[in-house]
Amino acid sequence: MEKFKAKFEFVTLPFTAKIKGSIQVPKSSGLNWGQRPGREQNQAYLPVPAYIQKSLFFPETGVTFELECDDGVHFQCVRAQANGKAIHTPVNNSLFGVYFRRRLGIMSGHTVTIEHLIKYGRSSIDIYKLAVNKYYLDFKVN
Repeated sequence: MEKFKAKFEFVTLPFTAKIKGSIQVPKSSGLNWGQRPGREQNQAYLPVPAYIQKSLFFPETGVTFELECDDGVHFQCVRAQANGKAIHTPVNNSLFGVYFRRRLGIMSGHTVTIEHLIKYGRSSIDIYKLAVNKYYLDFKVN
């Protein structure tokens, strides 16, 4: 991955937010989108902060793009929701939830907490733009 850092622009997407004065993983959005009644509990999306939504880093809302992860896993993704504030896996919104819970070492369907991210060693992901509609996701820890 080191070769991409010098050649390609990247953004950092946080999994946390400041809620009532403390840094937390939101209880029913982002990685915990499915943690609501009537939802599949693994449903998740990657939150895109407003300044990145406006930056033209990602394709327009609804345009499919490829996301290759640092462990070789690939996802087909789209930006969705208001102003493209979320990156989804359009075939199945639970794919990200299952993937990140596995990486964090927690059970499928469980709520992701700040303690899980601290134990893992990261509370955000870096996404590098490799080419038009092709991106690389870095969630490894050193």
